[in-house]
Amino acid sequence: MLTELKTDREVFEYVKNHLLTQNQQSAYGNGCAYRGAQGRSCAIGCLIDDDFYDESLEDEWMFSADVTGAVFKSLPNWSSAVVTDMDTAYRSDAALNMLYFLQQIHDNSDPYTWEYDLNDLESKIFDGDSSDVFDDIHLYDWYALGKRVALKTEIQAMKEMM
Repeated sequence: MLTELKTDREVFEYVKNHLLTQNQQSAYGNGCAYRGAQGRSCAIGCLIDDDFYDESLEDEWMFSADVTGAVFKSLPNWSSAVVTDMDTAYRSDAALNMLYFLQQIHDNSDPYTWEYDLNDLESKIFDGDSSDVFDDIHLYDWYALGKRVALKTEIQAMKEMM
């Protein structure tokens, strides 16, 4: 278990360091994998302890009770996580949005842009030295990331036509 992670910022930094160190997407086939080939894991998968990981999670959306439950049980000291029993976990919308945006960076941008994207996200969801995510994190503007993803898709389509 990742017992040392207690605040939103610590969780964010852990995922950020994981992604920048791995520097490759975790994929299986044509999609993202919580646990992928060659021992890789995505932004959410790196937060799931082996004790709570099951291959069946690969078919689940990140906001499913099974996936969020595995994440929160793996982070028992995350200050805002409330585990009411071993089958139920709850976390604020702000933290779930933080995880969602971290996953979007993993899934939808190239690893060479991750450092920029992660630093940009961090500067917009934390206030200075605060350890808690802003409550209005859902307002974060993903326009630039969306434009890059659209351009990447357009370039890929052009390559396939050649």
